[in-house]
Amino acid sequence: MKINYLLLIVFISAVIYAGVDFSTGIAGATRLNGDGCVCHNLDPDAGVQVWIEGPDSLLRGETAEYHLYLTGGPMVKGGFDVASRFSTLTATDPGTQILADEVTHNQPRIFSGDTVSWYFNYTAADSVDWDTLYSAANSVNGDGIPSNLDHWNFGANFPIRILEIVPVEFISFNAVSSNGEVQLTWTTASETNNKGFQVERKDNFSGKWNSEGFLDGGGTTTEKTGYSFTDKNPSAGMNYYRLKQMDLNGSFSYSAITEVSVTPVNFALKQNYPNPFNPVTTIEYYTALPGRVSLKVYDITGREAASLVGGNQEAGQHSVQFNAAGLASGVYIYKLVTDNFSASKKLLLLK
Repeated sequence: MKINYLLLIVFISAVIYAGVDFSTGIAGATRLNGDGCVCHNLDPDAGVQVWIEGPDSLLRGETAEYHLYLTGGPMVKGGFDVASRFSTLTATDPGTQILADEVTHNQPRIFSGDTVSWYFNYTAADSVDWDTLYSAANSVNGDGIPSNLDHWNFGANFPIRILEIVPVEFISFNAVSSNGEVQLTWTTASETNNKGFQVERKDNFSGKWNSEGFLDGGGTTTEKTGYSFTDKNPSAGMNYYRLKQMDLNGSFSYSAITEVSVTPVNFALKQNYPNPFNPVTTIEYYTALPGRVSLKVYDITGREAASLVGGNQEAGQHSVQFNAAGLASGVYIYKLVTDNFSASKKLLLLK
């Protein structure tokens, strides 16, 4: 009797463990290094179809987006596992994650009609000519308990040819600031299947790269080609730029980063970030001339709550952190005063 109880406990624990494993992602389930989603069902189901779509050739070091699709089975929710033999996978879909260098779901995804899909990035290895993407996916009934009511299958192996040809050979990439604008220029020695260049600038607050514009490329050419782009609204202070070079097949790669300092031509007070905040936020402002600067925070009655800046400053971009840990929640006003300019804005403290 004790042995039977022990076996029952082990069985229940295995089921619970398998359910947690599936609900939070799986790895080692593809033909590369595993036997499939056997915690749900011992055998694959030919009625479940799993396939990958994306470029079948990339240049060494190049990155492209791929999609995995799943249909068949109960079609309530689904999970998946994708592995690469040589290259690097990146979890770009918010519903995915990397486990043991493989990309998988972070929670089961609900079917849309008879299909569910995910996307991810693949960066080709630098030292091989061929690579393969391996996949497996599971269609579940949504009750949270792994059982033979769930159905899974392997996806067809997806071979990718990795080429040595450089899509775009850069000679130069430069940035020059003038009159509050930034002029970007770059030259290529040759181009292969080049759709174009997405110009990206780094946001100094969030650290994210944002698109500022797109220029068509030269397709395939061995002629030296020059390009130019004007950013009419750069941030004051240091600006960082890169080019996202995009191929006709959808793959892409990034240029080196170039930087340039921009001196503001006007005074300005920016909205604090983040806003609302608790308890720390950043206030950024620009001064076009050197001189005395005052930056203070007031409550809605006009009483001074904090003095953040007081003294002489050079022209340029400035930022200061405001820590409101000792203040009550509410609306406050921050005011910038210089010899030639004054402005104020509201901020919201939520505790």
